[in-house]
Amino acid sequence: MSPRIRLASAVAAFGAVALSAACSNPNALAPPSLANVVDTIVLTATRDSSLQAPNAFSITNSTAVRSYQTVSFEFAYDITPAGQPVILPLAVLGLSPGTGLKPGLLLTATAFDAITVAPANGYVTTDTIPIAVGQTYFLRSRQLCSTLGLPEYGKIAIDSLDPVLHTVRFRALMNENCGYRSLLTGLPKN
Repeated sequence: MSPRIRLASAVAAFGAVALSAACSNPNALAPPSLANVVDTIVLTATRDSSLQAPNAFSITNSTAVRSYQTVSFEFAYDITPAGQPVILPLAVLGLSPGTGLKPGLLLTATAFDAITVAPANGYVTTDTIPIAVGQTYFLRSRQLCSTLGLPEYGKIAIDSLDPVLHTVRFRALMNENCGYRSLLTGLPKN
């Protein structure tokens, strides 16, 4: 084998090992730059929302959005004909990417303030999710980090449901640092 071919093989092998290490350790990619903060979000039911009322939530921007203006959100809020408040993940709305990681929610019995880290799997991505006051959920976004296809994570706690205005109010903490799953306030460590 010529010295050039050996050098090219060594560089390729080193690159593969480095990429594998970076994929298994998101902290090796880049230090976190965005602090995790708690915010309060209000959404109006999709079927009842005016054009000015946000009815969907973007994990990546940690903000309420209007679903008729963008598909850059992970879930929408609605009320069933029977009056049940529900969360509609992107796939339920027929807007989820075909084979990519789908955004989802995962109900937890752990209190909002006691949650420290998001699980990587187990999220409901293709079903309507009934919600009630007092419930807490983990959130996972779609694949966002283009270099590795990693999602962002967060948590919400349902604080109130208004049956007259058809709104939901929840506390939210999103970790917008790609690949990090810490759900504590401040700069994440993991």
